[in-house]
Amino acid sequence: MLNSGVLTKSNSKNLDSSNAIILTENEVVQLRREKISNWPDKNQVFALQYGIPFLSASNLLTNTWINSMYRKIFNLKYGGSVGAFFSSVLLTGVFPTAADAAFLNFYYIDFLFYSSPTECLICREIKSIGLHLAIGSVIPAFLAWNTNYFQAGIYKTYSLPYHKWLMEKKYWPKYWYYFKRVFKNTTKNTFSRIYLSFSIQLILSSAVFFLQQKEYYEHIEPQKIGLSEIKKIKSI
Repeated sequence: MLNSGVLTKSNSKNLDSSNAIILTENEVVQLRREKISNWPDKNQVFALQYGIPFLSASNLLTNTWINSMYRKIFNLKYGGSVGAFFSSVLLTGVFPTAADAAFLNFYYIDFLFYSSPTECLICREIKSIGLHLAIGSVIPAFLAWNTNYFQAGIYKTYSLPYHKWLMEKKYWPKYWYYFKRVFKNTTKNTFSRIYLSFSIQLILSSAVFFLQQKEYYEHIEPQKIGLSEIKKIKSI
């Protein structure tokens, strides 16, 4: 079966649609996923099955660590409420991680399963790594600082500029001055740790994508898909 999604019934060089089963991209992806889930030797498709969940777990741990770091800086580790803690974890860890996993499955894995040899899979891999870092790491790090900044204002655990200064234009310079000081004090010595977490995610995602391509082209792509498998998802 070719990656183009056409399984021919005829030996003719000129493909006649009356003698062929035309599959959509979604159907090709579904057949590939079924093939992987039913693969007898799980070690041969380990990265294809567990690569994205592994990246998601490492991403969640990294984002939770960054969030905890800012909570400690803003004195929220022992202040605030349990609800505030869980809301910050959801906003900076769980939601971005879930969005990142869904994106990687749709943008990279599905593309891998239906792409043709002429398409630039490396280009898609590089874009996927970049977007993975943006969605799964950069945005959560940005959200972590902002979430804990506002929670510190609510629970008064850190000295912040008076928010009502924003209501009057004459106080804007004063607000901006104190805001910059807070930002400098709360981000000091954090960029190296955040950079380290980004580097870890970069290395892990590159390794996982490489192994997924290797497993797919060595074991899954060469396999023929029979009519009995197609009949499970398509009326013929």
